[in-house]
Amino acid sequence: MNEHRLINFLLRSFVVLVFIFIFTPIAGSFVFSFNIDRFPSLPLGGFSLHWYQAIAADPAVWQAFSNSLKVGVVVSLVSTLLGFTAAYTDFRYQFFGKSIYMALALLPPTIPVVIMGLAMLAFLSRVGLSGEIYAVMISHIVMCAPFAMAVIRMRLAQMDPNIEAAAWNLGANQWKAMRYVILPFTAPSIFAALFVTMAVSFDEFA
Repeated sequence: MNEHRLINFLLRSFVVLVFIFIFTPIAGSFVFSFNIDRFPSLPLGGFSLHWYQAIAADPAVWQAFSNSLKVGVVVSLVSTLLGFTAAYTDFRYQFFGKSIYMALALLPPTIPVVIMGLAMLAFLSRVGLSGEIYAVMISHIVMCAPFAMAVIRMRLAQMDPNIEAAAWNLGANQWKAMRYVILPFTAPSIFAALFVTMAVSFDEFA
């Protein structure tokens, strides 16, 4: 019993230390953001909202935020749609080369971002989209769709395939089975995929 308590104590202590390690720089940045000095200093030079006022008054910041928001919304919707269709294809159908299909579908996040960025830049330049916001959206969709697929695929893996077949036997066509069986079951993962892809896109572009 004492050994079990010791292990629990050590694990909880480790988790606390990890959280401290992660959030201390964030907390420090937040505190120093109210410092009147240009650079972080201890003790603080004085309390000021100058830097927040400077951000609020800068049109470039608001334009960047607007672009990030537009890209994030479009990317999350399209990536989740593509991720759902890919995950459902993996769940429902058996076909030749399925393992290759899955490997290719999940490949983009495994490629270094710099290499992926250069490849997308070269391709989009050839089709005349270089420098356009649509190019950013396409690139982010390529990166984010596998995340959506992975999230939804894990949810579908918990579902008994016979449930959908039972809906067909009871007279539902494929669209009704999708609407009343598949979508309600996968709704939590769909919402999770929307938020995950939005966060990934916003992090890459913000």
